[in-house]
Amino acid sequence: MKTLILLTTDWQEWGIPLMTLVAGAVLTYFGNRFAEAVKAKQQQMDTAKLYADPLLLEAMSFVYRLKEIFEDDARFLNRRAPQNEYVQYKFRSTLYRLCAVLGWLRAADRDHSGIEVHDRFDHGKINEAIAKFESILSRNKKLNERLGQSRVLFLAEKWELPTSAFDDKVIKKVVREIRKKIMENISAYNETVAEDNKKKNVADSQLAVVYAYELPKEQQLELLGKVAKVMTTHADLEETDLAELIARERRACIHALSRRECWLYRDWQSAIGDMMLKESKGNVRRFEVVGYNHFEDFFLKHLDENQENNRWLARVSRLFHDLSLKREDVNDARRLQLYMLFLAGVELVNVLNEVDFGLERVDKNWPEVERYAREVIMKRLGEPEPDSAPAIKPISPKKM
Repeated sequence: MKTLILLTTDWQEWGIPLMTLVAGAVLTYFGNRFAEAVKAKQQQMDTAKLYADPLLLEAMSFVYRLKEIFEDDARFLNRRAPQNEYVQYKFRSTLYRLCAVLGWLRAADRDHSGIEVHDRFDHGKINEAIAKFESILSRNKKLNERLGQSRVLFLAEKWELPTSAFDDKVIKKVVREIRKKIMENISAYNETVAEDNKKKNVADSQLAVVYAYELPKEQQLELLGKVAKVMTTHADLEETDLAELIARERRACIHALSRRECWLYRDWQSAIGDMMLKESKGNVRRFEVVGYNHFEDFFLKHLDENQENNRWLARVSRLFHDLSLKREDVNDARRLQLYMLFLAGVELVNVLNEVDFGLERVDKNWPEVERYAREVIMKRLGEPEPDSAPAIKPISPKKM
């Protein structure tokens, strides 16, 4: 009994204080770890805000420029437009606005922040909107399907074939076969030319054909005949002699098989983004996107073939140079590509604006852009209008 009393006394003297000390140390340790985790997450969020805000503004600026291009029928992008100071500025600033968007996307990626948000659903929406924007530049499935459909229906109209015979299932098969025929005919012609060049000691690259319209007239008619055969077979149409129509519409149809494309592949987008970045002098954000002044210096130096940035600017330039928005120019894939890029840009701006970063950056004219997207661009693409437009809270003039 005496021993029990002594143990109880000892426990009261040192055991309870020791346990209190240990518990306090444990709570302090885990409390500090939790505080550090919260602080690190907050720093990541602060970094994300620093990239999300300029990305939203640059994406909005690019969307406005696309709208201007569509409304003006891309006149200042036409190679025949008078190359005065205004036209040159419009062209260069159009390139800058797209490159700036790619720059901010690349900056966020390289800073390992992405565009983080508290809500996983919001994070998924942002990633999806960014992926859609990038994929349209780099050749996405939906765009390819639309381009293939427009090509097939254009040829059917020119050769007086019933367009109703070409449903989605038939079109998919026909598009695949047409692409195969184009590759086979051009490759066969280039091999023939290469053999002749070998005998004549002429370099292949000087005479190699890239597009169907570069084939001699006889080979063009041969290719068009094969394409017509593919179309009538898959559409289960009666065999008819299309030779006269093919000959008469040769020029328009061969250009439909010589689609003008300008894809900015994912790695190219990253390289263009890198070109647009500079180290930030601040402590939070590692990178900044260069201003228009530096970009125009890039562009002017781009004329010099020895400049490192030449190939990236040349590739971006091809997306807009001599752009045609006329529906009959079915060989210019950029028209549909830019329409879809416009819609993707609107979606990206809306998603970034809806996420709670404590900022509302769209201006009072943005609802008009959304209306234009729904009522004009989606109509041109043949897409149904959405049931309802997302609610947008315009920024007040004072915050601008």
